[in-house]
Amino acid sequence: MRHHVDQNQVIHRLNQYLKWHNMPVQMNNEGICNGLATMYAKYVLEGKEEQFFKILEQIVKKSPDSAMESDINQFVYDVVLTLFPEQFDKELSQVSSIRALTINNKPMKSSFDFALTTSDKNWEEIFKTLALQQNEVIRIGGTMHAVSVRKVDNKYVVYDPNYSSGTKEFGSERELIAELHNKVLRYRNGKALGMTLSVIRHPENNEPRVFPKVSELYDRYLTQENINDEAVSHFGGRFNTLEKAAEFNDADVIQHLLKIGAKDKELRAVRTAVTYNNPDALVALLGKNKDSAIFATLFIDALAHGREKIYDKLLDLKGALPFNNPVHVIQAAAKGGNPHLLTKVLTYYRGSKLEFDDLHKVIPDAIHSGSTACVRMLVEQFVIRKQPLSVEKNMEYLLESIKHNQPHMVGYFIKNIPPEYLKTISMSVSAVEKTDLYVLRQLQAHGVPFSETAKVAIDAKEHQSVKLGLRISIVLHKFTDLIHSGVTYDHAHFKEIKDKLSTVKNELQENQKGDEEIPVGKTF
Repeated sequence: MRHHVDQNQVIHRLNQYLKWHNMPVQMNNEGICNGLATMYAKYVLEGKEEQFFKILEQIVKKSPDSAMESDINQFVYDVVLTLFPEQFDKELSQVSSIRALTINNKPMKSSFDFALTTSDKNWEEIFKTLALQQNEVIRIGGTMHAVSVRKVDNKYVVYDPNYSSGTKEFGSERELIAELHNKVLRYRNGKALGMTLSVIRHPENNEPRVFPKVSELYDRYLTQENINDEAVSHFGGRFNTLEKAAEFNDADVIQHLLKIGAKDKELRAVRTAVTYNNPDALVALLGKNKDSAIFATLFIDALAHGREKIYDKLLDLKGALPFNNPVHVIQAAAKGGNPHLLTKVLTYYRGSKLEFDDLHKVIPDAIHSGSTACVRMLVEQFVIRKQPLSVEKNMEYLLESIKHNQPHMVGYFIKNIPPEYLKTISMSVSAVEKTDLYVLRQLQAHGVPFSETAKVAIDAKEHQSVKLGLRISIVLHKFTDLIHSGVTYDHAHFKEIKDKLSTVKNELQENQKGDEEIPVGKTF
C-alpha cells in the first residue's frame, strides 16, 4: 500500500507540535531520519505498519483527530527518545537508542551490527549472505541519513522518510543496492558505498538465527589496498569502515580490522568510540598507546558527552588525568551534564584550590547541560567556602536558565532571589514566545512583571484564543523587540533596590545592637 507523506512536512509539523506543547527541542533532517527509521522498525515488528503511517498522516494534518491524540503523543515522545537519548540516559547514543524503546515492555536491541565501505557488487553479495528474514528489519545508516529495510514476499521494502510514497519495493539485491547507493544515501556514482547495518528482531523472537561472521565478511571484501577507503556522500560527510565500526562496542571487530591493516586517521575512530560510549572498542583502538596528548583529547570528549564508563576506562588505562589546570576539565564535566561524573572530577581535584571566578565560569556550562544536579553541586562549592552566591549572581544564572529554557534550573535559582529584585526582570514578546510555558508559569508565580502583549503570548501558549487585533499587536511588538536582548533586568532599578534593602538591613542591625545593650529589666 502506498502512502503519501512528505518528510519535510513531517519535520515541520513535528517541530510545530513540540513548540505547541512547549518542549524546548528542535528536530533536524539528519536526526529525524534516524528517529523515524527506528520507529518504523518498531511498528513493523509489532505488526502495526499501517498505524505508523496513519500517525504520520495525522501529524501532517493541520487538525489531527482527537481520537488519536494519545497515539500521537506517545509516538512523538518515542521519536524524541531516539533523537536525544543522552538526555534520558548518558549511556545511550543514537546508534544504541533503540534500547530505549520497548515492545511488550521488553527493550528492543540489534541482533547483528556491521559497517563497511565497498563496491555495490560486494554489497549485493552481502545481502544475499545475510538472507534477511520476514520477521526482521534492517536499520541502514550512511553518512547523514538513515532508512529501514524489510522483506515481504521475496521483495525488499525500503522505508525512507524522504519518500513521499512512504515505502518502495525492489525485486532483487541489485535493484535494492542501486537505490540505496544513488537515491537514498546518495553516494557518488561508480564509487564506493558505505553503510552500517543493524538487524532488529522482535525482543520475544527466540527462533535460532545464524548471522554471518563479521570477521569473515571483512576478510572476503577488504584488502590492504581498499581497507582505508572512504565513501563520499552528496549529503555530506565521508564513510570509513573502521570509524563506523567504532559506533558499535565490539572489540573483536576492531582488533580484526586493525590486524588486517585499518588505520585510525586523525583519531576519528577512537573519538567515535568515546562519543558513542563504547569502552571495549576504545580499548581495542588504543592498544598500548599511552600518549598524554591523545588521552587529554579523549578525556575532554568523554566528559563533554557525560560518558562515565569511558572516563573510568581512560583513567584506569592512564592512571591519572593528564592536565595541569583543573578548570578546563571541570568545565567539560559540567558541559556533559552527568552529576556522577562531575562528582568524580571534583573529588579528583579536591586538593586543588579553585578560584571563585573559575567556578563562576563553569556554572553556565552546567546550566546549558540541563542538569540541575550538576548546577547544585557547583553552587555548593561556594557554600562550603562560606561564600554563597550573591543576589547578582543568582539573577545572572536565573536569566541564563530562562534563555536556555531550563525550568528546573529556573526553579532552583529563583527561590534565592527576593521578590523586589525579580520585579526588575523584563521579557520581550519574542522571548516569551521562545520560552517554555512551565518557566513562564514560575516567573509569573514569583511576581515577574509582563507587558499586556507578553501576557497575550503566554495565553496563546496556554491554548487560549487570541483576538486578531492582539495578534497584530504582538507582531508589531516583535519589531521593537529586535533592539533588546529578549530577557534582561533593569540594572539601575536593581541597584536602587539593593541599596535600599542594604540600608534597611543596616538599620535593623543597628537597632538589634542597641536592643542588646538595653539593661535587663529596664522598661520604657
